[in-house]
Amino acid sequence: QLSSARRAIVAGRAISPGAGARSTTMSRRSSSRTAVPPRSSSSSRSQVQGTNDEANLSKRSARDLGYFEDWAIQCFVKKPARRAPLVNRGYFCRVHVLRKALSDVTKDLQDFQVVSLGLWRRSDALPELALLQPLLLREWPHPWTPSFSDYASSGPSISPLGPHHHPLHLQGCGFDTTVFQMISTRELEAKDVTFCEVDYPALVRKKAEIIAGDCELADALERGGFSTRVECGADGDGGAKRRPATPHRRDHVLLGQDLSRVGELGEALIRRCCLDPSLPTIFLSECVLNYVDPAASARLLRWIPSNFDKAVLLLCDYLRPADGFGTTMMRTLGQRGSPLLSVHQFPTCEEIEKRYAEYGWVYCASLTMADAYYLHLGGQRVCDVESKELFDEHEDWHAMCSHYTFTWAASGDDMALLAGRALPRCRIALSNGPAPGLLGTGVAGGARLELAVAAHGGDALGSEAGRWGQGACISGGDLFIFGGFGRGLTGGHQRLNDAAALEWAALGVGGDLGQPTRLFAPESLGKDRKKALRRMFHAVAPADGGFVVFGGRAGPAAGYSDAILFRQDGGVLASQGLSCEGEAPSPRWRHTLTRLGGHGDLYLVAGGWNGSESLPDLKVLERCRPVGGGEAWAWRQVRGSLPCGGVFGHTADLVREAEDSWTVALLGGCRRAGELAGDLVMIELRRLPGDGGAEFSAEFCIVGGPSPAPRYSHASLVAAGTLVVVGGVLPTGEEDRNAYAFDLGSGCWSAVRVRGFPEDHVWCRQHLVAGGSDASSRVALVGGGILCFSFGCKMNPLITVCTLRGGE
Repeated sequence: QLSSARRAIVAGRAISPGAGARSTTMSRRSSSRTAVPPRSSSSSRSQVQGTNDEANLSKRSARDLGYFEDWAIQCFVKKPARRAPLVNRGYFCRVHVLRKALSDVTKDLQDFQVVSLGLWRRSDALPELALLQPLLLREWPHPWTPSFSDYASSGPSISPLGPHHHPLHLQGCGFDTTVFQMISTRELEAKDVTFCEVDYPALVRKKAEIIAGDCELADALERGGFSTRVECGADGDGGAKRRPATPHRRDHVLLGQDLSRVGELGEALIRRCCLDPSLPTIFLSECVLNYVDPAASARLLRWIPSNFDKAVLLLCDYLRPADGFGTTMMRTLGQRGSPLLSVHQFPTCEEIEKRYAEYGWVYCASLTMADAYYLHLGGQRVCDVESKELFDEHEDWHAMCSHYTFTWAASGDDMALLAGRALPRCRIALSNGPAPGLLGTGVAGGARLELAVAAHGGDALGSEAGRWGQGACISGGDLFIFGGFGRGLTGGHQRLNDAAALEWAALGVGGDLGQPTRLFAPESLGKDRKKALRRMFHAVAPADGGFVVFGGRAGPAAGYSDAILFRQDGGVLASQGLSCEGEAPSPRWRHTLTRLGGHGDLYLVAGGWNGSESLPDLKVLERCRPVGGGEAWAWRQVRGSLPCGGVFGHTADLVREAEDSWTVALLGGCRRAGELAGDLVMIELRRLPGDGGAEFSAEFCIVGGPSPAPRYSHASLVAAGTLVVVGGVLPTGEEDRNAYAFDLGSGCWSAVRVRGFPEDHVWCRQHLVAGGSDASSRVALVGGGILCFSFGCKMNPLITVCTLRGGE
């Protein structure tokens, strides 16, 4: 049975605190629910309603896994669905940062002794239905919509309603649960607060209906002493007059209003919702303003500081629409009928701060999600979050973090102080060395990496044959590609077990791949063997007549520690699992496998990731040649481990070989929780005498001096006495679109000019291979791509042929 308070909420009438209160022993007789005003049936409103449902499903998923507390979300989402780890972590970050800002600002306002819990705003135009492509569901089975709780606060003020009255305004809030959370955490004790939640009329009516029909929600509002009403134009009963001041009164207003109509919005907030412009008011916008057209967005951002001289804006929104992630985001949302109209006006954090100053805000700090997560969350909290679920979407996570901003702005000096304390302007610095333009020219000065042709594969490898997490190498005049994640030879996004060999000399001639000379599609193998070959993030190195594969993974906790030999046999590729003597390395992926010397007898395994930690160990795989003929394989121990702990996503290239000694250049990698390595480590590997030469030792030398910024998931090769490094993910979460050259003779780094590549090329998860050793040689970038959060995948062409030219 509905209490009188809950029936009034549904009908859209204001209810005073305590009205309709009942004892716990009151009988609950059945009664019919009061009719709700009809909701809009337009497609745009239905789309927003679907977005709100998706958002709350994702929020419920993260809550159920312990990312944050939110008892009220279960009242709005009755049937939970578990989302992917990337979704849960992203949702946590946005909810937590906004919630913490609310808490921090509230605490600081109490220091001023006059606390007014401000205004929160968000748009009605949030049709962000984030459904992954169906073919991706095997790898990331949980589509979701990024939408988050809104939180806000206010600054000090003398209120006509008393020294503790705080207007809190929530716009475009959907089924937000902030008011219920603040009641349960007792943050509102001894304060009078106005919550004003603004969204589509249909959505606010639906929320009122849910609150009225749920005992826990309605009772919480009654216990908190809140007066709740619905304001939807002529359907509301707020009127134009301010109600008489009541000590410690708390209002909860659900306002149906179009955010882009700034004049109507302002009148509704001040006249119908009874907000006082003289009070500290906090507006919070969560992924909203970029959906509003630039002119309306500018009017709103000017209107707030012009009418509220004690305002704070807490905002989360999109960034960087032009790169691989950004173009995928823009295209997907445009196809769904909800284009990002204003993101080009605010493409970077620096541009946001500049424009907000022009709009009249006296303070603005804009940070990326990476800044907020790694610098403001705290190391212990980061560790706690990253221990919640198995996680291997590292590049996808960093890409997402670099495409969202948290922006705090204030319209008055006192509020600027509070906003600055809540979000200090502290950004991740690329501190490993100077900017690329400041690197010394060195011997390789003037080098260029130029696009020759992006070969898409055509009918030869199936349409959309891009992939990432594959292995690639050149052996015997052929470019071999094996495994990874993508559509592959037989269609369908999945982990792949196919392989191809393409003639290097003919690659890219005429702008296409040509026909692969040999294919390997393991339909003839048994089910278990086919499943075992389906892997990603393995390592590949050349072998006589083919290539060797070590490690990789199936799922994010299912690593491999096997070695596989692929060889050409009768014009086709054939695979053979190697039975090796000795103790094999532990299961791992994102490691390196470096061929030592030209005979294919020795391979160095370095580092990697096992699903929970980065690995520091080294192992040697040796092909033995028994006296009686044939061949055997054995694992050899290496004394010594990587000097700075484990890494994954690094590169390791042979730079020198001599009798029973080798030098390998290991660069970069990811250590843990966003800690990237920037060191260039020279590994001196030697075979130890005795015991038949079955043991090796490793010594390490870290190269000093100016160098490129720390990175992982980059690509590298050694050619003509130069180590060439391309792309990678930086500590900021951005991809580095630059290339660098390290002259092995002079020991100097230099920048390499990159020309001709499309702006949306993805600069991580690639392999850089070359078939020549002269200073002006053809090279190829193989694979590369990223999962663009909830917007789909962006994959490079399978092979991008380039020209690497030395300095002039």
